[in-house]
Amino acid sequence: MDIQTAWNNNFPYLTSQRELSFLPLFATWEEKSLDEDELNSFFFKKLLDEAKSYPILLQEKVDKEELINNKEALAFIINSVFQVSLDSKKQMYMMSLPFTMDIVYASEGFKEKFLWPEAFSASTMEEKKEEMRYSKLIHAYKIILSKFYALDIKADDSLVYKVIDKSGLSKYFFSEVNSDFIDVSTTKVLPPKEEVFKACSGKNPCIRDLEKWQKILPLEDFTFSGFLILQLKDFTRTESISELSNALLEENDFSSKNFIDVVDQSVKSLLGVSNIKVGVAAFQKFDNKYLISDRRLANSFLIRHLCLMDCDQSYESVVSFLSNVKDPVFLNDFATCSEAPESYAQIQAMGIKEIIIVPLHYDGSLVGVLEICAEEEGILNALMLDKLKNINQPLAIAMQKNMKQFEYQVQQVIRKNYTAIQPAIEWKFNEVAVQKIVDQENGKSSNLQPVVFEDVYPLYAAVDIRNSSATRLETIQRDLQEQLKMAQKIIYAAIGLNDLPVLEKMSFKIQKMLDDIQLILVADDESKINYLLSEELEPLFEHLKLVHPSLNEMIDSYFSKINVELGLLYKNRSAFEESLSMLNSALSKHIDKAQVQAQQMFPHYYEKYKTDGIDYNIYIGQSLVRDKIFDPVYLKSLKLWQLTTLCESAFLSESLKDKLPIPLETTQLLLVHSSPLSISFRMDERKFDVEGAYNIRYEIMKKRIDKALIKNSKERLTQPGKIAIIYSQPKEEVEYMDYIAYLQIKGLLGSEVEHLDLEDLQGVNGLKALRVNVGKPLYSDLSQHKSKDSLKTGNQR
Repeated sequence: MDIQTAWNNNFPYLTSQRELSFLPLFATWEEKSLDEDELNSFFFKKLLDEAKSYPILLQEKVDKEELINNKEALAFIINSVFQVSLDSKKQMYMMSLPFTMDIVYASEGFKEKFLWPEAFSASTMEEKKEEMRYSKLIHAYKIILSKFYALDIKADDSLVYKVIDKSGLSKYFFSEVNSDFIDVSTTKVLPPKEEVFKACSGKNPCIRDLEKWQKILPLEDFTFSGFLILQLKDFTRTESISELSNALLEENDFSSKNFIDVVDQSVKSLLGVSNIKVGVAAFQKFDNKYLISDRRLANSFLIRHLCLMDCDQSYESVVSFLSNVKDPVFLNDFATCSEAPESYAQIQAMGIKEIIIVPLHYDGSLVGVLEICAEEEGILNALMLDKLKNINQPLAIAMQKNMKQFEYQVQQVIRKNYTAIQPAIEWKFNEVAVQKIVDQENGKSSNLQPVVFEDVYPLYAAVDIRNSSATRLETIQRDLQEQLKMAQKIIYAAIGLNDLPVLEKMSFKIQKMLDDIQLILVADDESKINYLLSEELEPLFEHLKLVHPSLNEMIDSYFSKINVELGLLYKNRSAFEESLSMLNSALSKHIDKAQVQAQQMFPHYYEKYKTDGIDYNIYIGQSLVRDKIFDPVYLKSLKLWQLTTLCESAFLSESLKDKLPIPLETTQLLLVHSSPLSISFRMDERKFDVEGAYNIRYEIMKKRIDKALIKNSKERLTQPGKIAIIYSQPKEEVEYMDYIAYLQIKGLLGSEVEHLDLEDLQGVNGLKALRVNVGKPLYSDLSQHKSKDSLKTGNQR
């Protein structure tokens, strides 16, 4: 479908009410012939006199085909209407019947660029369909309302057309429609002006009211006579840049095909040449090092080729060169280029004759490069550089936007896998960051201020899996013993078939290792056994399968029980690791869930560590919050919450004990520190540390108290089924005895309370402890519900 048919089909209801007429034009000439300006008056009188020589033009309704065949009459009217300065070959204009593409005359430029069969794709026509209809409605009702009601519609009725020229380039034109020489008439009785005004949504006619006017003033009631003039003006340069900017705002991936297609079309349209190659390479820095990846060079034509052989070296060489190029450059004589001569030699080898390089800078930093290459001479030239200046910014912004997205992704990975700024203290980090940005905007040079919270109260607790290291070693020992015994059975069977001395020797070695690890397993034994199993026994078993097929079933059974990746039996260790994971996950989930409730008491900082058990730090105080008032009552509440949570953790681990592949027990420990301290965020380790020499003692205690012994004994303070509370001041003992008494009434703690002195630790002395057994009445009630859910979570993990 050509543009003429498409346009007419979009406005079918005017087809029978349009007439070609020049009487509106002559009426205008008549009016201007009365002009006081003598020259104007003389000119239009002369035109009117000359028009009388062409009777066809004086008809009320002119037959278009008859006029086209009347060359003299057509030449007179066209030369009278269109300025002599208009170049028919270069400029685009046409005359048609009212509101159609029923063309009376079109310039050569109009026909060549706008009317050739492939100027518009079907999709483009479909996109323009509603715009065309809308534009013609506006013009039609402008004429109706102006003539019959002296009303004027204020509206921009121009259209933008994207046309594909014969070289395949996109061209952009906007239309200027002149409907001054169209008259309208009707045989119908029109509604009064008051009724028309009622259809107006405001004080004056508005394009929003078109639907209402179509109902009260249907267009089929009117006849339009005269002719319409359409002029198209090329604004490809402006629109190419605008379309590129809009597309880049929507496109988030500079490595996508859509991205390079948009850039390719825009550059080619901007320069007016189609036989060029366009590429974009991203230069992105992170931690002061350029990021090199396929993604960043995916849409590059030139630099990607240069980096194929020795990417790191070539990339750095190209970046170094381009960093010194501030403006677009045109090159066609590569022999004279002293910068990066090896790169230019490769460019010539690619068959490239001319290039334009457009470095893309953002805030003075190189973020990418636009590459334009021609394989023929005379395609590119230095005059094109000025056209490309306006394309730099949108491309540079797109590259920078992607860099910010990359930085955001990095931060997300760090927060997800290493550390997170908790909501309770996020305000402080925002405050520091905002201050730095404001300083920069004010021209000040400043570093990020340290994040410090003073006078905060620490709370520390640990739920440790009892004897986890020893249990892990025992499972390794059992696995090795079982595997050696399985191997020994195979050797015995082989000796029965062929009593070779080497088999006797191997049997002796296996028994020797079984004897060595019967009581205890040391690291040296483990490595020796692993070597024997993997390097000596496995090859021997494979040979025995070949020479003694009767052993195949026994040997295959051996290998079926071995972990493929490790080459070792992993049954008992796997059971232990599974038990450890299930218990850890259940405890972690329980503490996290309880922590959500604790945050509702008063916002605080909480960090948890998971090893063979769970331990966590809590800091609470006024400096941690900005919009709340801290009171000691919140600290007391959190301490009671902490002790309660330890009791519940003990219940939970006890309830899971018989459900684990290998039964495990936990011990519960709490450290009391009544004096406030200061903490600061360490950027290198992404964590908070205490400040001050005195406060360091608190950190030392946390690391050593899990091994604390009761004074004058070898007994460990921490024991399964008990809560250990370590303190150093008498007032702390009084405070926690009060909490204990309350939890005893609730049944969470038992009646046995021990008051203990502890052996001195390295660097720490004078510590005391309270140890109280966990209450038994609530084991079934509290743990039964939690154990099922927690065990399920552990299995899922």
